[in-house]
Amino acid sequence: MKENSANSGGFPILRLFLAGIALAALCFPCVACKSPVLITAISIGDNFSLQAGETRTLTAAIAPADATNRELAWSSDNEAAALVDQSGTVSAVAPGNAVITASAKDGSGTSAAVTVSVAAGGPPPEPVTSISIGSNFSLQAGETRTLTAAIAPADAANRALAWSSGNEAAALVDQGGTVSAVAPGNAVITASAVDGSGTSGSVTVTVISAPGASMSPQEIFISLKGTSVTSNGWADRANEGAGLSYANPASLTLIDDTAYPLAQDKRAAFTGAINAAGEAFIIVSGDIDLSDGRVSDSDHSYFDEFNDNGNRAHGDFQFNVNSNKTIIGINNARIKFGGLAVSNKKNVIIRNITFWDAHGSTEKNTAVDSGSKASADALVVQNGSDGVWIDHCRFTDGTCSDMIRNYNHDGSFDIKKAQNVTVSWCEFINHDKVMLVGSGDSETEVTDRQVTLHHNYFHNATQRMPRTRGTQMHIYNNYYTAIGVSGNSGYCMGPGMNAHFIVENNYFGSFSSGSTKVIDFYDSQTFPARIYAAGNNKTVARSSYDTSGGGKPWIPAYVYTLEDNAGLPVSIPAGAGPLLVFSR
Repeated sequence: MKENSANSGGFPILRLFLAGIALAALCFPCVACKSPVLITAISIGDNFSLQAGETRTLTAAIAPADATNRELAWSSDNEAAALVDQSGTVSAVAPGNAVITASAKDGSGTSAAVTVSVAAGGPPPEPVTSISIGSNFSLQAGETRTLTAAIAPADAANRALAWSSGNEAAALVDQGGTVSAVAPGNAVITASAVDGSGTSGSVTVTVISAPGASMSPQEIFISLKGTSVTSNGWADRANEGAGLSYANPASLTLIDDTAYPLAQDKRAAFTGAINAAGEAFIIVSGDIDLSDGRVSDSDHSYFDEFNDNGNRAHGDFQFNVNSNKTIIGINNARIKFGGLAVSNKKNVIIRNITFWDAHGSTEKNTAVDSGSKASADALVVQNGSDGVWIDHCRFTDGTCSDMIRNYNHDGSFDIKKAQNVTVSWCEFINHDKVMLVGSGDSETEVTDRQVTLHHNYFHNATQRMPRTRGTQMHIYNNYYTAIGVSGNSGYCMGPGMNAHFIVENNYFGSFSSGSTKVIDFYDSQTFPARIYAAGNNKTVARSSYDTSGGGKPWIPAYVYTLEDNAGLPVSIPAGAGPLLVFSR
């Protein structure tokens, strides 16, 4: 039978079409199965020269153009001559040669290298004199933070930095200053100048595991109210040796922005609560402006006004704290532009609060009386108060600089006459006259003032840490550094008339002013200061008037444990200040 012309060759054509599809499938594998394209060549230019202090950024030409992973690792074989960062910027350090290599990260083993010859520059380059990378901070494991370095002087010839972590098990840092939290612990992050100046700046990051849900104020109250505390200091001898307990009222007093959206109402509620009769457990959230808006960080002019007779026009903002008060801060609680006074009161606990810029003025216009001074204290305990614990607080003049002469501030925390006082894990910063214990040389009775200072962080401060008269003072496991300023050399401890000190296992660091006064005496032959010192990293001298032999002038009747001083420069900055976290 004759085939129909319409179907002639139809089946062979169909077979050819299907075979073409199969061949195409064999020739074009799926993208997911495609092998990576490796780098086969890298070019970073010719050998070159730099003068010490100069920089040059190299550009890499990579082949083939469709290489899958085009990342490179940069290195120098002689960092004493030249450094290179991970963007390819070469920094000339000192005369010599260095081979700069760019290596592929794709496993191909491909690399390229050039040699930089570093010659001495003209005039000596301006070195880096200071590096600041901010304050200590905390991260949860898995979090990151990029630090920014402030370098001085602004015209430093070589501003390149090398970043490092003192504990990579806790936190890593890359050469861009990005800190990556790894696991719970502390790590000192250091940015070091590479110009040979030896200048560096450091901060401590505290890495914590992800916490549980934060406790509500009511949960904090229920958890702590009425429970006893251990301050590891004199406060544990309050109430005839029974020690302190958190206040145990029927209900919580919460001072926050939700209940008091107007700042003046919030201030009035707070100052009313701390001075009321009876027990009170007070939780403060956020800021309390004791000046009711008359003072701010940018405007202190309220205290620049004086009457025609030279007297100041406005007094200090100071409010009284009554007995049996517990005050705890949450949500970065700050008491600003004024101070608190505990006068002849008992059983006061203050924790987790920042005392910020207790501003005031000199009593007289200094144009009339050049010797006039300020009287504003952030916190004062006086007139025979008994049983006070101040813990995890920060004391600072805020944005003010009043470090050479106290025109606007007096004490950060003065203890004029009080027994059974413990100050623990507090930070004292940016202040001249930090802590006065005993206000006059006639106050020589040692049992009138009984104070323990432990695990406190005194830094960027000038003097009186503490300055004392007649006292039984125990100072252990504190960290002092960056003490004094130009024009006011300062000192750490200043024992005066009949001051009886036990000074144990403290770390004394740098002195910004060039002074090295760990201790400065203000006593007399009639009322010599007695000092027992042990376990400190620097010598704590005895008074020339002390003929006692140097033994302990009194024996602590409370429980405390001494740590070796070597770890304090890390543990104290990481743990001191208002860092308490209340979580379930």
